[in-house]
Amino acid sequence: MGDYTKTGVKIGTCGRAYYATKGQLERYSLKTPNDPEVNFYLDPKNKCHYAFPFPEYDYKGIGEITSFHPGERAEQIIMIKKNDQELTYHSKIVHHIHPKGGQGINLYCDCPYHSPANVSQNFKDDYIRFNLNNHVQNSDGSMSISGECIYCGESNIFTQAEAVEAAANLLKEAGWNDKEALRPEYAKMANKETHIETASRLRLISSRIIDTYSEKLIKA
Repeated sequence: MGDYTKTGVKIGTCGRAYYATKGQLERYSLKTPNDPEVNFYLDPKNKCHYAFPFPEYDYKGIGEITSFHPGERAEQIIMIKKNDQELTYHSKIVHHIHPKGGQGINLYCDCPYHSPANVSQNFKDDYIRFNLNNHVQNSDGSMSISGECIYCGESNIFTQAEAVEAAANLLKEAGWNDKEALRPEYAKMANKETHIETASRLRLISSRIIDTYSEKLIKA
């Protein structure tokens, strides 16, 4: 199963464009305005998801971006400060055990961000960490970002405030890479260029997160 353009290029599955960004679909639509699948994806009432426009995708077309499977897709961990409120979008972590000669069983444990204090008392991370993966179109045409918890895999669509905080944290990480690039011992090593490139990528991603909500920010 999947969603394809009229030319047979896979967009994604069930309204989730794993293989296309919204910008790619919009550019395609200008050249091929009567493609029913693409028009479905671009209609706000369908609340479709798109691949987040990572810098690596800038010169690629629909179907040319990496797979959505973990370890193959472009990824970026984003984080927001953990609040005292209950985070209901986190769920269970599942561990599957299948001993030799025995029946396979699933073991469930609470996500550390969702557990009561007596379950996760040794979990000291003050931040909630997500893999950034999608743009989401809301029914009013506005856009949001979404990500998956790095522990339980539960998806979350970020509010404007959460997204702004996540973007700010990426800029802090970019600043750390800038400082690392200035270390004298890296002057003639690949480490310097790696830190420079990482800082540049983080700034672009941070900017694109803010741009996602720019219309909301202008109206506010």
